This record gives sequence, structure tokens and C-alpha cells, in this order.
Amino acid sequence: MQYYEYLNSARKHQFTCEEVFRTLKGIDKTNGSGKSKHKQLLLNVYYLTGYVIECSVKYAIYHLISYDRKKCVRQLDQDGISFKENIKHHKFERYAEHLKVRQPGLILIDDTHKIDPEVIYIYKLWDAEVRYWFNNMNENNKKKLSERNIEQLFKLATELMQHVERI
Repeated sequence: MQYYEYLNSARKHQFTCEEVFRTLKGIDKTNGSGKSKHKQLLLNVYYLTGYVIECSVKYAIYHLISYDRKKCVRQLDQDGISFKENIKHHKFERYAEHLKVRQPGLILIDDTHKIDPEVIYIYKLWDAEVRYWFNNMNENNKKKLSERNIEQLFKLATELMQHVERI
């Protein structure tokens, strides 16, 4: 995989989230199956939104260190960053630190002062394991994973992706 494919993936996930949000608006939540479908789709949006963020950040790091566009990302070992140690993992903090140094002031990454604390909470909560969540979720997390908060996180992820596209 070449690094520019991360940005393509971010765009693909962002588009899918938009389509799922359109579907969510039409779901009848007055019955059990509608509520269940709504919850599942909302968690899927949360899951994909995390990948919009992750892929955008990874693309930006590679781009800012002028990494060879033709090399496979698994071969990255440049400017104190290696794929295996710094990029491969899903926790945002593991690689966002490298972006903060090279491009400070990005929304969600280090510009969080105007963001609702609950949205910051679900941003920090995200991990690839979200794909398995449904019934066995912590009650506090369930409350914070509201449609409003997930939609706000998605908007911020889109803003981040658009900023990264202009770098």
C-alpha cells in the first residue's frame, strides 16, 4: 500500500458515513427493530468516522515527511517514524503526536478548545474494537455515543480530512 491510498480510504469512509446518515433520518424508531437498526447504523458511522480520522492523519504524516509515494508504507523508517512502531496501531495518540510536531493547529488533533467535551471523549474512546460493540457497552459510553455527538465527531473528521487534503 502506498501512503496516498490513506487519503482515498478516508474519502471513501467519509462518503459512506454521509450515506448512512441519510438512511438514519428515515428509520422509524418507534418499534424494536427500527431502534436496533438505528443503533447499529449509528455505531457503524462512529466506527467509520474513526477511520476517516485515522486515514487522514496517516496520510498527512507521510505527506509532511515527503515520503516516497511509490514505496510501500510497511517500509517506512524515516524521520524517527517507523510503520511498525508508530503508524500501524489504531489508537490515535500513537501517531497523532508525529502530526502535531509537523502541522500544529489541526482540529481534533491539537485544536480542541471549541469542541464539546463529550465529543472529545468519544474521539479518545475510539478504537478498531468499536466494530464489535452493540449490547455489552458501558452505560456511560452508551450515553455519550448519542447521534448528536457522533454526528459532531463526523463533521470534525470531515473538516480534518479537508484540511489534510490542502496540505
